[in-house]
Amino acid sequence: MAQEFINGHEKAPQDARNQVQHLTLQLVYIAIGAFVTTMISTWGFDVVGEKITHELQERYLSSVLQQNIAYFDVLGTGELTSYMDQDMQLIQAGISQKVSYIISGVSGFVAAIIVAFMYNQRFASIMISQPLALILWVGSMGYWLSITQKKSLTQYVKADNLAQEVLNAMRNVVAYRSQERYSRKYFDTLQRPAALDFRERLIFGVIVAGSFTTLHWGNGLGFWQANKLFHQGLCTVSEALVIMYAALIAGGMLCQALPFVVDITLTNGAARRVFSVIERVSPINSMNDTGIKPVSVRGEIRFEDVNFAYPLQPERRVLEDASFTIPPGHTVALVGPSGSGKSTVFAILERLYLPFNGTITLDDEPIENINVSWLRSQIGYVGQDVSLFNASIHDNIAHGLSVAHEMPDETTVRSMVIQAAEKAQIHSFIMELPHGYDTVIGANGSSLSGGQRQRIAIARAIVSQPAILLLDEATAALDSQSEKDVQEALNEAATGRTTMIIAHRLSTVQNFDTIIVLKDGHVLGQGSHAELMKASTVYQELVRHQALRSDDRPVEDLTCQLSYHEKDVEELKDVSVYVDGVEPPMDAPVSTLQPNNSVKYVWHLNKPELPYTIAGVSGTSLGLAAESIVMLATGIIVGCIFGWELGLVSTAAVPLMTLSGFLQYYTVSQVQKHVKRDTNAATVAHEAFAAIKTVTVLGMQKNILETFRRESQRDSQGRYWVISAVVYACTPLLRVLSIAFVFWYGGTRLVPTGEYSIQQFFICFAANVWGSQSAAALFAHAPDIAGAHAAANQLEGLMQPNESQSPNKKQDDVSTPAPCKVEELALQRVKFKYPTRPSHMALDDVSFDVLAGAFIALVGTTGSGKSSVINLVERFYTAQSGNIILSDKAIGEYDLDGYRQYLALVDQNPCLVGEDMRECLQSDERVISDDDILVALQGVGLANFVLSLPQGLSSPVLANGSSLSGGQRQRMAIAKAILWGPKILLLDEATSALDTASEKLVQEALKHAMKDRTTIAVAHRLKTIIDASKILVFDGGRIVEQGTHDELMHLRGKYWQMARLQMDGEK
Repeated sequence: MAQEFINGHEKAPQDARNQVQHLTLQLVYIAIGAFVTTMISTWGFDVVGEKITHELQERYLSSVLQQNIAYFDVLGTGELTSYMDQDMQLIQAGISQKVSYIISGVSGFVAAIIVAFMYNQRFASIMISQPLALILWVGSMGYWLSITQKKSLTQYVKADNLAQEVLNAMRNVVAYRSQERYSRKYFDTLQRPAALDFRERLIFGVIVAGSFTTLHWGNGLGFWQANKLFHQGLCTVSEALVIMYAALIAGGMLCQALPFVVDITLTNGAARRVFSVIERVSPINSMNDTGIKPVSVRGEIRFEDVNFAYPLQPERRVLEDASFTIPPGHTVALVGPSGSGKSTVFAILERLYLPFNGTITLDDEPIENINVSWLRSQIGYVGQDVSLFNASIHDNIAHGLSVAHEMPDETTVRSMVIQAAEKAQIHSFIMELPHGYDTVIGANGSSLSGGQRQRIAIARAIVSQPAILLLDEATAALDSQSEKDVQEALNEAATGRTTMIIAHRLSTVQNFDTIIVLKDGHVLGQGSHAELMKASTVYQELVRHQALRSDDRPVEDLTCQLSYHEKDVEELKDVSVYVDGVEPPMDAPVSTLQPNNSVKYVWHLNKPELPYTIAGVSGTSLGLAAESIVMLATGIIVGCIFGWELGLVSTAAVPLMTLSGFLQYYTVSQVQKHVKRDTNAATVAHEAFAAIKTVTVLGMQKNILETFRRESQRDSQGRYWVISAVVYACTPLLRVLSIAFVFWYGGTRLVPTGEYSIQQFFICFAANVWGSQSAAALFAHAPDIAGAHAAANQLEGLMQPNESQSPNKKQDDVSTPAPCKVEELALQRVKFKYPTRPSHMALDDVSFDVLAGAFIALVGTTGSGKSSVINLVERFYTAQSGNIILSDKAIGEYDLDGYRQYLALVDQNPCLVGEDMRECLQSDERVISDDDILVALQGVGLANFVLSLPQGLSSPVLANGSSLSGGQRQRMAIAKAILWGPKILLLDEATSALDTASEKLVQEALKHAMKDRTTIAVAHRLKTIIDASKILVFDGGRIVEQGTHDELMHLRGKYWQMARLQMDGEK
């Protein structure tokens, strides 16, 4: 066109105008072609990228669900979630729009080079050195950039894991005022990737600077060689202009594609991490059909010389030469201290782990020869930590049928679910709910109390009528009446089935066929109760600790024998970044908390896309966008300097291109909002990761995959991609049309009249071309800018405290220092509802006093309001009416941090946060010496265990203490409370997960810790609170009885009934 333009203006003015109009029409056709091809390209790459990403996500999820549990112990669910979210986002971005930009840039570069060689091969050969040098430069520096990016992302995953761990342990973190410590740790963790990010930006800056330097050096070389060849008669002016323009366009297209090439290196790293998971072959895969499937099951189980250690602690044998036999149909109890290997027996039998050596057989067939899915279909399992799913109660119970090879019809399933719920004593509660069995219970059943969740888990375990039952403290979170009823149902369910029960209360297993005694991984005895009382000193010691009695005196005379079999342990809450709006429980032993402002960024920034999305606009994209704006303005200014009229004409297209860019930004913003709303598929995956053990045991893998596939189709953004493609295609359309307009205006109005020389025209024209390219590069970053805007808005919303629910709010915004001396604590007509359960009164007009140094016990049925009192005293929530008074002031008037300094909480589901044992027990207030830590651990019976580990107090602890048994975690939490030295001690089922020997030891430690301290204890095991100054009996959110143990026993009311039920359980 340039050559024809020059040749045309050597003719008559009218002929020149006709030639320009013809060329302008060609540009219009090119603009239309650019619109169509860009639209098709953008839409095609977006749709294909989304489809490929969904398929990749499905393959990734399938691979994760096939892995053995040991894999999760090593890698951690936080890292797997990070791969599912962040890496998949990088992959989708890399294989969709950004690939199209790279292809566009490379194809434009190749086309320009071809055009250059068509006109003058010699000059083109010289000019091609420019892009070759550019490619060499970017390739060499890009290698170092990719290495730095890989290291940075690895560090960000560590920061994400820390944030998720803190979120899971929110109650304990807030209760012990550890926000600042973990804020600092999170900040320090981010410093390492921040330093790498700085290096990454520096390298990228060098790449960009070197690229433009190479580009301009190439231009200088071109002018020099063009002048030389022109005087030698080897190149004409028109050829030189064409080739120079081609080189200009080729270099511009490469520079435009350069940022996206850098992004592709991130995509490449993300793809490697994802495929490392996809390609891993699990040693235990329940989703294949290999292995035998026996026709029937007798239920004989045999362990022969089984040895096992967990992957992260291979030096510590959890089972050592364990051997025992369970005849078909027998009921067997596993007893022993916490950490003795009881739960490990269940895990190996379920084939969650592979033993080092030894043989495990079912009906004389080694279990490694049996099909894994079939084996698990024959086993009903209820563990210590209950995991439920964000689905209806019906679906949660029906998950127990997931592993069944022949799924019944819907009517039969409904009937089986109801029968199982009736046996688990949860049917009447379900029917009281507005939606009955169709009630959605929230993430991990968070809208239910601990006991309600455990009863649903029991129903889920027995709904398939399995041949083998494994019950790991199955009735631990139930009140006395529910425990009695459910135990009777379990006894009935165990009839004719092989049943293995882990029990701490030995009185409940005296009549079992066989009792197996475990200690430190060794089987130290097996036989009936009578046989073990004669032959096993370890069993005798366990019995002696429980002080079992066989007399039949009145309940009033058996106060010392009252026992409890409750362990309200809750599964860690799923805080996956896509699961929002988690509901608190009906009596809320665990719930969403209002964190302090000082640490908000830790958990708010745990949204994986936020830091990366904001970084995307605040770093490279923002710099390149600013650069594009400057270059656009420079192009306009240069054009105006050399020809003001044509320069002003070229600016007429700027508002249209700006409008196009805004439409791009707006369209992408709508896509971002759509993605935020429709994240059901991601939620399915996150829930599965958080409850992977339950998913594996229940054989839910295929159901999870089907649900994920269905939700992925619903989450598809197809119609948004069409709109986005049309809007994106407007940019090249307007860009070429603006060039055509400048070409037409200058060629028909200015050059033919002699007002502008050809040189002036081409300078202004080149400035317009360069400026329009810069505008196109600017709008190419619309997705990053829109994504960053959406992320920033979301972050701003998260960072704003909810004043209506904040327990730290004061009318005058002035906090009173905490009192130097803690005196009377009183609840005065307190009424409280959880925010997401406004129709349910958790506490209804509750009033009571706690004198300084007194020991107050709260007892009652599951969901009666006991834990709500603890939540309000800890100021996790604020009551709707009434007051809580401490030392003559409402607790809301005290400085929150100073107030909590006087409190220590031992929760019913303690979550430990820290890299090792020492960090888990440290305080923000002072540095605690190792000697003090060991004294506290000695008091709870853990010192010998910790010192037996190779690294002692420096021994690593998995996320939230998951490398420890339930009893060990609870003893660690009690040791932390003792080290805290509080004025008020809050115990929410503090000893529920302990064996009797440990419980006795811990009770003595707690009794010592309670001296001169105000203590409020939630308990179901009544023998632990018979010495309380006052016992409050809760029912339906109200106090229905109160008094000392003796007073309540003589009253013969609800407390007396609870005592009788527990007495019956002791017999």
